[in-house]
Amino acid sequence: MIRVAGWDALDRVAAQARTAGSVVTLGIFDGLHRGHRLLLAHASRIARDEGFAQIHLSFDPHPDLLIRGSVPPRLMDPDELDARLSLAGVDLRCNLPFDERMRDTPWQTFVEQVVRHCGMRALVLSPESAIGARREGSAERIASWGSTHGVVVRTVREARSEEHTSELQSH
Repeated sequence: MIRVAGWDALDRVAAQARTAGSVVTLGIFDGLHRGHRLLLAHASRIARDEGFAQIHLSFDPHPDLLIRGSVPPRLMDPDELDARLSLAGVDLRCNLPFDERMRDTPWQTFVEQVVRHCGMRALVLSPESAIGARREGSAERIASWGSTHGVVVRTVREARSEEHTSELQSH
């Protein structure tokens, strides 16, 4: 797995993904709980079935630093997180800068940037996902946009602790 930081670095390493297409997951995966693993497993299936690169976009610093003034403790060392993301099929991880500009970017502009930089053809979200300024980019809005822009949006159901499926078990 390749790890880069910023849109420019993403551009330099994602040329093949822009050509072949990519499936993208988003978010601060400070550890890999069941929900994260479920999202990654679904993205991995799409990548394998469609021949897409699997890309995970995160943010640095953690958005809570700007929004709330502090960040939650990191649950996993960044190198361990990279290793586990790689085992989950992620080809490329990019940390995007989270600053006032990113915070205030409308969701549609952000999604269009992801398409342009990553060749995104599929996006895997959780039901509570919300991106962009004021978190206005709900899974439903993004899916509606995607249906007219060639991006398939898959919303993966919430992982429940009482469920025991192969997707949720550690390997």
